[in-house]
Amino acid sequence: MLALAFLFVILLVVYRSPILPILVLLTSLAALSASILVIWNLANAGVLTINGQTQGILFILVIGAATDYSLLDVA
Repeated sequence: MLALAFLFVILLVVYRSPILPILVLLTSLAALSASILVIWNLANAGVLTINGQTQGILFILVIGAATDYSLLDVA
């Protein structure tokens, strides 16, 4: 939650709009939810192994990539 709050503040400074950072974070969280669903189903099928480190890395990569692409789109 701290990372999302910090990211929200950075997006507020960059976008200078109260709504755009919320939309970016909502789409990032939607992408995270979809990726967690796919990874969980693959782990249930025995294709992948999930541990705490995997979950943390997944969170950082998905939220970071979605935010980066949204900044690129606006630029």
